[in-house]
Amino acid sequence: MAKKTSPKAEKVWAYLVKNKLATPAEVAKATGVSYGYVYKLMKKIGTPKEVFEEEAKSTAKKPLASGGVSKASSGERLNLLNEAIELTGGDRNADYGDPYDNHKLIADIATLITGKELTAYDIVMVQVATKLSRMKVSRTKRDHYVDLMAYAGIAYECLREEDIS
Repeated sequence: MAKKTSPKAEKVWAYLVKNKLATPAEVAKATGVSYGYVYKLMKKIGTPKEVFEEEAKSTAKKPLASGGVSKASSGERLNLLNEAIELTGGDRNADYGDPYDNHKLIADIATLITGKELTAYDIVMVQVATKLSRMKVSRTKRDHYVDLMAYAGIAYECLREEDIS
């Protein structure tokens, strides 16, 4: 006799079927199920995120009968945005602290080095310029686009923080 799935697990699996690249935190928030429970369930399936990302890439652009290429699906754009959210709100935020505070500290150091008053916003714009420069050499590298999306949000936060101060 098969073991019956709990209602909590059913909620999690239903969400994951529709949102294959969701993080445990996103699933927990969307389903109202604890992070720990979601994490354990997701560990059970063991399907690497890379498999789903490759699937998303392969379905993002479909060849047309005329030989052209259709527009990329909004799913890929949303995957990039979600990855940027996960990075800036997760690992990088934990590693480097609040983005404004981090960029303000970099600006203070750069001000001392250059003798020119720089702001956190200025530093983010330099990082955007770095990504744009790198895109000239490797324009299809996914990381560049994820980082640009993240920097756009951080730039806005820095600008608002500096306008308030």
